[in-house]
Amino acid sequence: MSIKEQIDSIQIIDGHVHAVDPWYWLQYVGSFPFADVASKLPPLGPMQLLNKKKTTLRGFQEIFDFPHQELTQENLPEMERIYADSQKDEDEARYFMKAMDIAGIEGALEMCLSEPVLPPGIDASRFAKAQLVDGFLIPLDNGGIEGNKRVKEFVTMVEVYPKILRQKSDPKTFDAYLGFISNALEDLVKQDVVALKMNTAYWRDLVVDVVDRDEAEDVWNKKDTTPHRYKRLQDYLMRHLIAKAAELDLPIHIHTGSLGITRPIGSANPAVLDPFLWLPDIKAAKIVLLHGGYPFCREAGFMAGRAGDVPSCYLDFSMMTFFLPGSPDSIKNILKEWIEYGLADKLLYGSDGNSVLGMWMSAVNARHVLTLALDELIAEGFVDEGQAVNFATLILRGNVKKLYRIADGFLG
Repeated sequence: MSIKEQIDSIQIIDGHVHAVDPWYWLQYVGSFPFADVASKLPPLGPMQLLNKKKTTLRGFQEIFDFPHQELTQENLPEMERIYADSQKDEDEARYFMKAMDIAGIEGALEMCLSEPVLPPGIDASRFAKAQLVDGFLIPLDNGGIEGNKRVKEFVTMVEVYPKILRQKSDPKTFDAYLGFISNALEDLVKQDVVALKMNTAYWRDLVVDVVDRDEAEDVWNKKDTTPHRYKRLQDYLMRHLIAKAAELDLPIHIHTGSLGITRPIGSANPAVLDPFLWLPDIKAAKIVLLHGGYPFCREAGFMAGRAGDVPSCYLDFSMMTFFLPGSPDSIKNILKEWIEYGLADKLLYGSDGNSVLGMWMSAVNARHVLTLALDELIAEGFVDEGQAVNFATLILRGNVKKLYRIADGFLG
């Protein structure tokens, strides 16, 4: 078989998916911050690249039984109607499962945003769970956190899980709150959660300063939410939470790079997080830098590629495979450079798909871009065919299985 045929035959484990994502948002926030992306087709105007148009058409033919062999102005309204219908609650889960089968996706790691539960309608035997936990960093009144509508929506969403737990046991002292966080993470392990998710980049920057306990406790006691002081408490709680995750061997997803956020790009540069990762109680943590840190891909690659007594970082390149203009060809050189840098065992495939088409398109594009990159590496003598297929297998499934301790046969 050709390299392409071998890569196409690999059963993917998607390490970052938002299946039926609006289910979480609509029941707790009442709105969905990515409705402008998930509920609309990829741009199909004259400036859109031909390969993305072809991929979109293929997806509609395979997933939604679109009857036409090409896109025209006459049948585009039909495509829009089919896609709108697929977003309905009763259909979206069914289409997700169908798209996984068509795309050769064995299973996925679901980002649970409210509680560690899966949306109704999806096959639980094919999904592991990651839990959103950055709400533990903002235990005070968050009405004063500044930002646009999307920032406000994210703050409301991340508050949900801690508030649910505080209805059962509301800690009154700072010591009790630290214990509350530790106990919550221990309980997540008992509920078969295999990773934690941090969306802090959506509502604050990634810089985490070293803060002493007395200062953090003073902010807690005074319920001081002035921006500088509140951030000091958040930074202390971030250290406590990630140190506990390291103790429990729970990998932590951290949103990096500017993809999907409406904030200055420098605030989400993974390099600004790096000093924090060297702290002795943090260095043992398994940190997953989401979205390859794009556009800071070299910084993220360097952080993941260091050897010796260094922080343990992994690169999830989700969203890059369908969100960027011209994907996947536009990221071929990035992926190739990461492999040349020796990161094949640190690269984690994920889609970040919060729509059926996004998840499917990401899988199609990932196979394509891996084929492009590995074909070139074979031609250059960097790897042979066997090594290339092994690298593709690691990236598309093996690394995700190992990091999140997913057994053979997935969850079934």
